[in-house]
Amino acid sequence: FPTRRSSDLPVQFAICTRFDDAGMAAVAVGDPIDNSMGFIGTEGRFLINPRFYAANNFRDGLAEVTPTKGDRGTSYIDRSGKYVWQAPPTSAPPAR
Repeated sequence: FPTRRSSDLPVQFAICTRFDDAGMAAVAVGDPIDNSMGFIGTEGRFLINPRFYAANNFRDGLAEVTPTKGDRGTSYIDRSGKYVWQAPPTSAPPAR
């Protein structure tokens, strides 16, 4: 793949991590506080559409993601965006 840095892309993402060895970067769309994260390729097109509250770059073929804002557990996806391990849903502590 062509050598590109995330800084070479037009500014359209609230957050953009570095591209990994396979040419994917985690990006956030929306404002920095209430965003949705997905993964783009070196051409700037989505390879995994934004649907996560938080996401880290891929490492050894897996990326650590947080599906929704209230989740306290970590889930993992493969490069196709398919969950390989999903944290059990967390519930809010009882109100006092």
